[in-house]
Amino acid sequence: MLSKAEELKVEKDLLLRQDKNSSFDHKLPKDHRLSLKKDFANLRVGALRFQNSHIRIFYKKNNLQESRIAYSVSKKVGNAVIRNKIKRTLRESFRHSKFKRKGYDALVIVNPYSFKKEANLLGSLNNLKSSFIEFTNQEFKNAE
Repeated sequence: MLSKAEELKVEKDLLLRQDKNSSFDHKLPKDHRLSLKKDFANLRVGALRFQNSHIRIFYKKNNLQESRIAYSVSKKVGNAVIRNKIKRTLRESFRHSKFKRKGYDALVIVNPYSFKKEANLLGSLNNLKSSFIEFTNQEFKNAE
């Protein structure tokens, strides 16, 4: 029989091996990221806007087949762990959305006050995810 610590170590090793052998990478590919200063400057001029109590999204058609996206989460939202969790949630929503194939540049800005109002982080993340889904459904249902 293994001790509790040994069992945890074995489970951790198995998970690490599965991650290394996994063919699916959870990173957002570089061709889906907005990173250059000129791209952000281009997005500021003439961009359309979607806004609700959780997020604000500036978006504009680009000349590419794939959409590119960037996230802005203020330090007012919380510590680094919470901000990274929010960005991971948004990336996952983007990865599963049809918006990925529409050919837009987008900047997603998280409203820090929506996280201050709700003490429940999980509820806030679900609201954030549903806000992004609302954006993709509302703004792009006519494009199909």
